[in-house]
Amino acid sequence: MRLWERSEAIAWSLAVAGVAGYAFLFAGAYLGWGGVRAAFASYGLWILLSTLVLALVAGARTWEKRANPTIHLIGDADQSHWDRTVEPGGKTVTAFNFHMRATNISPGPIRMPLARLLRPRVGRPEVRVETRDPLTNQFGQAPAMEPNDTRDIRFTFRVDKPIGRPGKTITAVVSVSDQLGRSHKFKFKKLRPATDSATTSPP
Repeated sequence: MRLWERSEAIAWSLAVAGVAGYAFLFAGAYLGWGGVRAAFASYGLWILLSTLVLALVAGARTWEKRANPTIHLIGDADQSHWDRTVEPGGKTVTAFNFHMRATNISPGPIRMPLARLLRPRVGRPEVRVETRDPLTNQFGQAPAMEPNDTRDIRFTFRVDKPIGRPGKTITAVVSVSDQLGRSHKFKFKKLRPATDSATTSPP
């Protein structure tokens, strides 16, 4: 199951490797490198055909993910904010807190274990994903959402450097991935600063 979930990335990686291999053999044959011309004559066509097949498989998986979303996201702008502080040791930390409501629109159970901050571009910051448990009403590692279930989800990203200008809104884009590997993007056009956001250490 996990291999199938990762089949898109694997197929694209192999297709790129195939393009690189074919380009190398083609260049070597064209320039007359020793032995490469014979290798190109023997394997060039097979590499090209295999690369095309892999590209088709990867493209089909990408289209399938985009054409068949599993969740519908609604952002909660009132509870979402960013905050920047300077820790006692002098290190500046920026935190992004996103609240959303997610509805499972797929025919099966869905979990959302992964989230990425696509904008601002800050690499891969530390992230915590929590879902409100319908039984305890607490945020944490809740059971999977059944079809048509709606849950509150909270994402917290920690970036170890200053981001944004104090008191100003930030445009942020979050990508949420389910256990099937399908990603869902959501854009916060004006992510507000926290009311108690500070640029110095708290007392």
